[in-house]
Amino acid sequence: MNALILEDERSSAIRLAKLIVNHENGKNLQLYFSESISETEKIFTEKTIDLLFLDLQLNSEDGFDLLKRIVSESFYTVIVSAFTDRAIEAYNYGVLDFVPKPVFQERVNQALDRVFVNTRLDSKTKVLIIKNRSVLETIKVEHIVYLQPAGRYTEIVLDTGKKKLHSLPLEKIIKILPDNFERVHRSYIVNLDLIKKVFSYTGTKYEIELNDGLILPMGRSYAKKIKLLFANK
Repeated sequence: MNALILEDERSSAIRLAKLIVNHENGKNLQLYFSESISETEKIFTEKTIDLLFLDLQLNSEDGFDLLKRIVSESFYTVIVSAFTDRAIEAYNYGVLDFVPKPVFQERVNQALDRVFVNTRLDSKTKVLIIKNRSVLETIKVEHIVYLQPAGRYTEIVLDTGKKKLHSLPLEKIIKILPDNFERVHRSYIVNLDLIKKVFSYTGTKYEIELNDGLILPMGRSYAKKIKLLFANK
């Protein structure tokens, strides 16, 4: 997993890197460093960055400008900043955590724990963390039936019938779900364990039926893979 530290103060970047490496999983990260938004954008074109540690005050630049300019990239962000009054604004960008400066080991550990819970690097991933107003809420993935777009967010439909909003779009959230979740349509990600039947009709029309009787469309480009996965359940 590649991680990038965007920090214009070298001493702060080095200190943060040491704290990251001290974490039990942090030592497995390949760390890169950048001091400006333009340099960071160049790194993103050359390497796949999975995790970004982002300072908000970068000389005359605002760290949020980077998130606005590379929204199409699939990576997770941890804000590291002394400007704690911008924490709520940060969560509106879908960041995983906001670590206040000065930075200490315990707080970095908490942030990295959250990162590894939210990524497939941890094969035991069992939860999603969502932000409900100012409260972080944990959802067990075993209770998720399917997910669909909700503007720039993702709507999560649970087996209780309740619906939750995740700040990540569908394109990013598929990357943090366990392997029993698959995209069946450009608008749906489904828990494969809950598929009851797969239907094929003339005219290249496909549908799936879930255990609760709900029928969802299946895209032609996904049909072959889903049929194979369903057959091997």
